[in-house]
Amino acid sequence: MMEKYSVYMSVYCKENPEFFKKSVESMLNQTISPDEIIIVCDGPLTEELDKVIDELCATNPCIKIVRLPENKGRSYAAQAGLDACRNEIVLR
Repeated sequence: MMEKYSVYMSVYCKENPEFFKKSVESMLNQTISPDEIIIVCDGPLTEELDKVIDELCATNPCIKIVRLPENKGRSYAAQAGLDACRNEIVLR
């Protein structure tokens, strides 16, 4: 039996909403799906990105959101995502 694993990814206001959605959907459609996906919102997002995240969360209970009040950068967001993961195996 495969161990459970977590995936974390970050998103910030300049991301393309459609590319971001495809990225998350790709993780959800793996042969062995992750037990949880942590999405770190690195600062305020655009309305379009927030809508994509809301839609993904509505249909995928394994998605958890961590919101940073301001953009802190990739390394800070990565640490916040890693801290939020509950599994020993973590993919980025």
